[in-house]
Amino acid sequence: MIDKILEFAVEILQSEDTEEIKNLTRSFFGNAVKIIEKKGELEIHVSEEYEKFSEYIIKMIKISYRRNKNRMEKFNIWPFLRKDLLTNSLEYNDNLVTENQVRIPFGILEILFRILGFKDYETRDHITRTGIISAKIAKAMKKDDIFVSLIRFAAPLHDIGKLLIPNEILLKPGKLTEEEWEIVKKHTIIGWSILKDTASDILHLAANIALTHHERWNGAGYPMGLKEKEIPIEGRIVAVADSLDAMICNRPYKRSKSLDEAFCEINDLSRIWYDPEVVEALNTIKKDIEELYNVRTIERSLPKTIQLRHKMGNQTRDES
Repeated sequence: MIDKILEFAVEILQSEDTEEIKNLTRSFFGNAVKIIEKKGELEIHVSEEYEKFSEYIIKMIKISYRRNKNRMEKFNIWPFLRKDLLTNSLEYNDNLVTENQVRIPFGILEILFRILGFKDYETRDHITRTGIISAKIAKAMKKDDIFVSLIRFAAPLHDIGKLLIPNEILLKPGKLTEEEWEIVKKHTIIGWSILKDTASDILHLAANIALTHHERWNGAGYPMGLKEKEIPIEGRIVAVADSLDAMICNRPYKRSKSLDEAFCEINDLSRIWYDPEVVEALNTIKKDIEELYNVRTIERSLPKTIQLRHKMGNQTRDES
């Protein structure tokens, strides 16, 4: 049901006028949600069936009404919320979702709507895929349904701290100076500080991820130099998902790798940068990952060696 509400939010925020809002609402909810206009005031009635979502349904309708009334431009919905990617999200088990967790996706929505101008398109696609891959890894590790659902929505916020890092540093084509690298590393603490003070389980998880997704199994990461299972499991999972996608993505400062090359590098860095259990789980879902990237590969064994950079220097920017 949560995916249905999210899809409704996507559609209604793309609406052209108030009549389309009414039609969309009827299409999604039938008579369960009624919109009544009285003397310029808007009344929205939500039936018991959608009672736990009523706050967000009403909010989305009112925002859309106000936007259309003022002839504002349509929202440029992120790929994170596109219908085709919503179908990629793992199904929620509604009887496992508590009242607190119902607020989760909508807290995310509110943050996303505030930062629609975020960086470049490749970054937007990157955070989408990081969420999907993280959830698939968690499921392969047999984590419970609630954790899988939470990390699906929390992981895309792993780099939210980069909003406060200048683009001229983030997108610099060449090698960063030591001073620039220290600035980039601060995005972990910035992201944590943005997300930490919340009652939402997903945003609390996202805060931990933002802080720890650059920690490394051997203690060579940042910002705290945690090692092995000192790093929370959500940080260890997103470290792998984030790095895999960053290796495959085009970036101004590095060439992209093939999916096979990225898997090879992740495997060679198992027990060095990455939790070996997380890497093993990633290997079990390789076909799912290939489908995500629409890649057809010939099965082959991983090479025994690959040239790696084991030090966390400012020239090492494979992880976004």
